Amino acid sequence: MALVGGATAALVACGGSDTSTSAPSTATQASEVAVANAGEIADSPYRDGQYTAVGTYTTPGGKEEKIGVTVNLANSVITTFEVDTSLSDGLPQVFQNNVKEALISDNLVAGKSIDDLVISTMAGSSLSPWGFNDAIDQIKEQAKA
Repeated sequence: MALVGGATAALVACGGSDTSTSAPSTATQASEVAVANAGEIADSPYRDGQYTAVGTYTTPGGKEEKIGVTVNLANSVITTFEVDTSLSDGLPQVFQNNVKEALISDNLVAGKSIDDLVISTMAGSSLSPWGFNDAIDQIKEQAKA
């Protein structure tokens, strides 16, 4: 079996020289799978594309901090993402960088459904994930089909 565009397609090996009765080519099968997947994609509650939002959270000292998040969506799945920690400085930026590194190293975002993504306390930070989740919620609103 081969994975084609998120769907599994059985590839049929054909032998002999009579092409009039052989199984469809791999390219034909891939096209058929793509057509079949079009219905799945149409059912996605989100439009494919790149989306950016700035999430916010409030520190115990009452200061509002910001964290930028950019995601690429395909069929409701985050294919790539970026976190911009330059919107804050000092200790909040340190915590945001720690969260950013943990999201990457632990593979917690890319390849996940945007609806299943909720980040909780991690990398010593309980507030930066709130900002990240706020940005993801904004992106869901932007991307609604």
